[in-house]
Amino acid sequence: MGGIEFRNVSVRYPAAPNDGWVVKNLSLSLAKGEFVSLIGPSGCGKSTLLKLAAGMQAPTLGSLSIDGRPITGPGPERGVVFQEYGVFPWLSVRQNIEFGLTLRANRRAPAERAAIVDKYLELMGLADFRDALPGTLSGGMRQRVALARAYAVAPDYLLMDEPFAALDAQTRLVMHDLLLELQGRERKGVLLITHSVDEALYLSSKIVLISARPARLLEVVEVPFAHPRDETLRADPRFARLHAHLRQRVMQAYAEQQHQDNPHALPPENP
Repeated sequence: MGGIEFRNVSVRYPAAPNDGWVVKNLSLSLAKGEFVSLIGPSGCGKSTLLKLAAGMQAPTLGSLSIDGRPITGPGPERGVVFQEYGVFPWLSVRQNIEFGLTLRANRRAPAERAAIVDKYLELMGLADFRDALPGTLSGGMRQRVALARAYAVAPDYLLMDEPFAALDAQTRLVMHDLLLELQGRERKGVLLITHSVDEALYLSSKIVLISARPARLLEVVEVPFAHPRDETLRADPRFARLHAHLRQRVMQAYAEQQHQDNPHALPPENP
């Protein structure tokens, strides 16, 4: 069966609370071309799930597969984008995008590499910054570089751990539209970790709500909005209703998490 599959996955860290279980008997799937967002309270195990899908960590119990094959480690069919940009500060924008194309699993001939890099420099609006070092760029531009590098190696699946969390609100909206444009062109299977209900609704075809630790699947919401999408979607009454429902569920999960960790903590603002 195609896609990334979690089957009755559990993860245990002996030093963690709840007898060490951070994920408990969780099953979910990501199909090719599908955009799935995971939302839930901080510390509930969402990033652990992404590491499992990336092959950076093995489950304690259960199994994971990709396109019917067991996941035993990282692979070229999966690209990963982190919150911290993940660009090499000593390489130019062009060299950063090209980097993955020089590695054995994705190695391309020089002419093909140049064509691929040029394509993503244009698509991401980076052509005028091709020779710039990341330290001279804004956070939004650096995240464009990280996205371009991930897309350049043509993975079937893109795993994203809060990639826009450090950006200001306006830049985040611009990046949302850019990601939707790329997804419309290339149809990757995308697994996005986010704390933002708005971000999940705007980008996703499916939203998976994760419980307080240990992570369990609480609810799967199919997002009914067609593509292409733009800012007018946020004025749709269905968007508002789904946003209110998901926000309430996230707040309930957050309250449960805080009861475990710190009963006197204040709730978050506008998840």
